[in-house]
Amino acid sequence: MNEFTDDLQVAERQREAIAEACYELASAEGFAAVTLEDVAVRSGLPLETVLTHFDDPDELIEYVIVGDIGQVMAETTVLFSGGTSAPDVVVEVFAYVYRRLCDTLTFKELLEPGRTRLMDHLRGNRPENLILSIDFVAEELRTLGVRTGTPVDDPDGGAEFFIRLLLSLIVSPQLGPDLSEDGVVEAVARRWLLPGLFSGQAR
Repeated sequence: MNEFTDDLQVAERQREAIAEACYELASAEGFAAVTLEDVAVRSGLPLETVLTHFDDPDELIEYVIVGDIGQVMAETTVLFSGGTSAPDVVVEVFAYVYRRLCDTLTFKELLEPGRTRLMDHLRGNRPENLILSIDFVAEELRTLGVRTGTPVDDPDGGAEFFIRLLLSLIVSPQLGPDLSEDGVVEAVARRWLLPGLFSGQAR
């Protein structure tokens, strides 16, 4: 290995150590309490090193969120590749992602009052993660349609609806039925999501 490759590997290990420290601190105190100084202490790295990777806590939180989203994407790719009924696969994926995100630290914070800063990372002021998620789901819907012979009417529009319905349930779970009950998330997906993706899927 050359020196450049070694430097890249060191930088990647440092970023992961910083992200892990951030996650551990947020687990105890919440993301709002995370400072780069505390992250430096927790990670065992000098503050100067932390600052070479992240300019402020928001940038670090964004990195952590992207890591969570990437993990969920990897898991849902497996689910999208199973099953022969496209509508059933979509319902299964939607329900899985909802429950998975509700059990993920970065998204648990979205359920708490006053966590608008995290929402900025997902929509509105900082839409990068929202766009990334929509693009991912759109591509999976296209592939699913080809594989099952049941194409999605508008993969891009359907993906946006998928993500926004998911976020609305996560952020405001109290506005609808009890989503913790067995089969309720699946029922919501069948009633509201499928008609927007597949022709002839009546509510």
